[in-house]
Amino acid sequence: MKYLIFLVLLFVQFILPQGLSVSGNIDAKIGDGTQYNDTYEKLDFEYTELLLNLNAEWKNISAWLQYEYSNPPEYGRSLNTVRRFLINYDSDSWSIEAGDIYRSWDRGLILSQFEDQQINFDNSVRGVGLLLNKNNLEIDIFAGSRKQYQSTPFNTDLRKHDESVNNRLFAGRVGYSIGILQNGLSLLMVDSDFHLISRGTISEDQSNSKNILIGYSAEVNSDTWDLAFDAVFKKVKIDPELYFLETNTTDFSIDSITREEHQGYGIYGIINKYLGNWSLTIDYKKYNFAVMDPTMRISYPYPEGALIYQNPPLTFLEHSSTLLNRNIHQMDRNDEVGYQITLSGALNQNANVLLNYNSGSSNTEWSRTIGEYAWQRGNWTKDQSSVLMPIRTPGANPYSEIYGEIVSYLFDDKLSVRLGISKASQSLLVLENIKTVSYDSLSYEFVDALTLPLDLSYSFSNGYSLEMKYQWQQLKKGIRSEVKNQGIQNDFETSFFYERIDDITNSKKYQNISILQLGIQKSPVWGINFAVEWDKYYEFGVNSENIDLNPIEELWKSFGFETDLTWLSIDLLLYISSKYRFNLFYGSEKGGLQCRNGVCKIIQPFNDGLRVGFTTYF
Repeated sequence: MKYLIFLVLLFVQFILPQGLSVSGNIDAKIGDGTQYNDTYEKLDFEYTELLLNLNAEWKNISAWLQYEYSNPPEYGRSLNTVRRFLINYDSDSWSIEAGDIYRSWDRGLILSQFEDQQINFDNSVRGVGLLLNKNNLEIDIFAGSRKQYQSTPFNTDLRKHDESVNNRLFAGRVGYSIGILQNGLSLLMVDSDFHLISRGTISEDQSNSKNILIGYSAEVNSDTWDLAFDAVFKKVKIDPELYFLETNTTDFSIDSITREEHQGYGIYGIINKYLGNWSLTIDYKKYNFAVMDPTMRISYPYPEGALIYQNPPLTFLEHSSTLLNRNIHQMDRNDEVGYQITLSGALNQNANVLLNYNSGSSNTEWSRTIGEYAWQRGNWTKDQSSVLMPIRTPGANPYSEIYGEIVSYLFDDKLSVRLGISKASQSLLVLENIKTVSYDSLSYEFVDALTLPLDLSYSFSNGYSLEMKYQWQQLKKGIRSEVKNQGIQNDFETSFFYERIDDITNSKKYQNISILQLGIQKSPVWGINFAVEWDKYYEFGVNSENIDLNPIEELWKSFGFETDLTWLSIDLLLYISSKYRFNLFYGSEKGGLQCRNGVCKIIQPFNDGLRVGFTTYF
């Protein structure tokens, strides 16, 4: 690898053809720390990543390339190859390209491709594409293939995927304008070969799904308002067909559900109204690609559902705050209906405000009956279905959030203050929903959170700046049961949080979490940040202890602070010159859920760890 980099730099410096512009960077990362597997066994973890990124332009031709050497990377598979590349020829009214293609059509409802290494996601397609653009007409066509890596629900290694799907893809879109109305017709065809999964084991047996998606989009813009609408219809054929076996324990019969053909759809709309310095946004979604009962739902992924190339709009906020993002609703692209309303604007010259309310649920609430004996269960049936609006009963996996934020700039914009408040709740997993004439029993996993994020930053005239970020969250998580017997209602909860005193554990209704980040920077030379996160209680099923104390945490302990539920770190950033950047991290991170552009991943904890990064630009 080092010889390849040397040859590339030599070529860039001395052998470039006249008129060829080349730029790029080399990004190197190493890490050394500890982590725990799914059985809480302590493991040493080291990673090495080296990325060479090149960009070139010559006349009408442009190209970019990324070479990766990783053994292993922090997330993903070990590689020593050209990871991504693209060559493009651009004329006045048309262009052609070959390599790794990324597209986003119809706000992602039919197609949304992007790459994010921090969450180990890349859904590009390697192939060829042609784009024609003349007057009011635009035609975009591309085709290619890709071995797509993804995780099954049974994956125990959160750092890399456990399944691969071979996809072959053809896509085309025609966009045209009629006055102020912009229209688009889209076609997406995906042929997928996938392995079968039985009892959590990926077998060598394969099946094939042929997916056809047809989409329409419309958009109207004016000075005081704009409106957009997207719709897609999806049809899939599975060959050889699959079967889902469902056991009815009331009579011990087994129903065999044939999975050979399936149809689904999705719609999305948004309207913006501009009122001086204020704007009002209302958007709505209804995704009905694969509506499954609770038993089938937890066995995802299904070939009937939304494709990995689809990333439709969320209709809820995706926050930058760590605690807000860690408990964000994870959208079900197959089965969800919802909306959000956002009002934002300026209170005065120095203050802006944002208010948001969002709500959603599954399209259907499922229930089943009870047999002669208490342990006997009938098959799941649709109890009620949503026509347009979300269902608020817990059996339909509802979620909602109210969020408010104010941003103010004081002292000639030297001090910026951002204060937010969020109250969110969601029903995650329906465990049971029995409905009879005289007896109802509903049991589900829930999360309720009250979160307060505060950001302060002050900039001095000499280039220095100070920053403080504080986040506080009161979290309620567990199993909630609602039983109604002969008209008598009994509700009770089981919390996931507990405190431990010697060998005794006591259940706690709430978890209190705090994160404090302090930073000082000297632009554009250096910056240093200190971060501490502490939990008040332990959590069942989660490795919530920071067992290995680093020297920073030992120092923290010497001042009388608790350390077993505390994670501390220091991050140093140096700009040696405009061409060199050095980053050093030391400490521990709790990890947790992280979502970007609607794609979510559990980030592994990193204990008593060292990360070193070096980037050079040329």
